[in-house]
Amino acid sequence: MRSTYGKAPTNSLVGWDLTIDLRSDSDVALHRQIYDQIRTAILTGRVRSHQKLPASRQLAIYLGVSRTTVTLSYDQLISEGYLHTKPGAGTFVCAQIPDSMLSASSASANPTANDSVVKPLLKPAFRSVLQSESAIAESVTADQPSLTELLSAYGNRLHQLPKPPAETHRALSFRYWQPDVSLFPTAQWQRCINRCRSANADWMDYSADALGYKPLRTEIANYIAQTRAVHCSPDQILITQGTQQALSLIVRVVLDPGEAIALENPGYLSARKVFSSHGATLIPIPADSNGLQVNEQNGLAAQSSSSRIKLVYVTPSHQFPTGVLMALPRRLALLQWAQQTNALIIEDDYDSEYRYGGRPIPALQGLDTHQRVLYVGTFSKVMFPGIQLGYIVLPPALVAVFAQAKWMCDRQTSLIHQAALTDFIAQGHLARHIRRMRTVYAQRREVLITALEKATRSPRSFIPDVSTPDFPTSSSSISRVARTPGTLEIVGDPAGLHVMVKLPTARQPNQQHSDQQLVLQASRQGVALFSTQPYYLPSSSLPTTAANREFIFGFGGLKPPEITEAIARIQPYL
Repeated sequence: MRSTYGKAPTNSLVGWDLTIDLRSDSDVALHRQIYDQIRTAILTGRVRSHQKLPASRQLAIYLGVSRTTVTLSYDQLISEGYLHTKPGAGTFVCAQIPDSMLSASSASANPTANDSVVKPLLKPAFRSVLQSESAIAESVTADQPSLTELLSAYGNRLHQLPKPPAETHRALSFRYWQPDVSLFPTAQWQRCINRCRSANADWMDYSADALGYKPLRTEIANYIAQTRAVHCSPDQILITQGTQQALSLIVRVVLDPGEAIALENPGYLSARKVFSSHGATLIPIPADSNGLQVNEQNGLAAQSSSSRIKLVYVTPSHQFPTGVLMALPRRLALLQWAQQTNALIIEDDYDSEYRYGGRPIPALQGLDTHQRVLYVGTFSKVMFPGIQLGYIVLPPALVAVFAQAKWMCDRQTSLIHQAALTDFIAQGHLARHIRRMRTVYAQRREVLITALEKATRSPRSFIPDVSTPDFPTSSSSISRVARTPGTLEIVGDPAGLHVMVKLPTARQPNQQHSDQQLVLQASRQGVALFSTQPYYLPSSSLPTTAANREFIFGFGGLKPPEITEAIARIQPYL
């Protein structure tokens, strides 16, 4: 007999969601089965201190056993100190069970971790139970092989990837991925959600279109044609749950494990992890003041002569993390290389809406006449990260296979959010928000640079970039030329939500902190700081490593006074 206990048909069982599984074919008596399962639930935290249990009569009816069976179980739990009764109120879990015991990991996976804290708080009966269950857990662990031995090759690659750093919740964090969500027009967005919810119930069903909500794809096609000079029809757009899913779909559809993908060095760390997890061979290509090197000595063409490169990942409009703009000759050379080698280009256009000088830069995709570019866009920077909406503009020949891949991945992206975003764009809310935030972020960028200039007592330096007349002149460069002593170097174009900064070298060598020391000292002052070193991939052709004192300062999520305060806190270590 199996009793699913938790979907209560009577009021007395409402709020009690523990499943009790009784087996009539077991050698263990029914009252003992009930006792064992309630006791285990208490020790593992599924039933908490002070929680009320159902009346014995109601539980007996629900489980299909006699009331005496349930009463025997309750009485034993009461005698051992797990439960206690309150006259006229019912039966409750005892309050003496410490919170540190209410964890499956503490009770079984690591039974001795908290012994010094837990044991003095437990009655002898609890201690004996814990010790016996710990012994059982240890014997099971010793007799059974590790579950990680069952992992696939993909699972093992994920298992071996470095664990992502713990998300910092410091009030003063220079994280580069965070827009200021407090300024988002929440009221307008909520009205769009409510209108779509009340219009009909279609948003509750599966989508009939594997590419995504057609009206949204039409709005996106118009939007990127106007703002990014992207040439596409709505039928070339696939809606995704953000950039990470887009990159994962691309690498799974295009690359087999072991095949090569080229990427900028330094480059976007999360993209690198996506490619590595799928077993791709990573080919780092140096990025300089004009973006990804193509025909240079250690550039893409030279690397592809010895390795078959099917994909190349670039951020040409605002290279991450340097912020430089890929010059037109490099763009044309990259497109020509892709055509000649029968390769595809992933263009990640993650924050191109925010430029603070010069005219807008057209996307690489708009220059592509041979259908070689997969254009990836996202709404997480211009709206808020939790929206989880992005898109890929695909060459027509690849639309069908990517639609199948997306359907196999998660069937569809939230219809209600797609419909609401359609209205949000069509009604002009997105364009107005971007215009407003462009002014806000431009001010914050200047506040940051001024604060760094004062803190380091160094003049800012914008190294001239080599550009073409087709694009605005870049304000800085990532050239590895000798740095001017005592100069604060601001790297990259005035764009996006972050600045890459080369801090001036200390006047006294023995007073200079390493990057790791500076990050640690900043953390002690309540400031989260990010070195560029993790974003460089070692290269056999380029033995040089990341420069010291090179940091990424995100300013989107900090207001001007917070930026000033954060720099003031870390000023002694700069």
